[in-house]
Amino acid sequence: MNQLQRKGLPADRLSVWKATRKPKPGVPLDEKTEAAMTRIDSRLSEVLESERTPEMREALFKEVFGNDKRGRVRTYGTGTSRTDVFGHGSSKVPIDVEMQSLHNQLGETRAITSSAGSTRRIKSSSS
Repeated sequence: MNQLQRKGLPADRLSVWKATRKPKPGVPLDEKTEAAMTRIDSRLSEVLESERTPEMREALFKEVFGNDKRGRVRTYGTGTSRTDVFGHGSSKVPIDVEMQSLHNQLGETRAITSSAGSTRRIKSSSS
């Protein structure tokens, strides 16, 4: 688990980019970074929290920064290939983001199953 996940934040490229661009006290962000940050925050504010899927966040990242250049994947450092991040094929969501999404879905399923089990126990005990 990385630092973003420990704080309950998604560990996608958008979150990593924002986390690594926090200004130091008394030092303003440069114009390009400030413009990108404003655009990201503005677009995120237009979307309900429940609709901020990994796919939506990746699409927003690409909308703001464009497609990655050949041999480079933004926020993953040098030497990381698209295949390392996105896997083989035409997947658009990084593997770590997909894993986080699946983990969230599993938690929701467990909560629903647990809730359904409680309801069944109440019904059976009242019969």
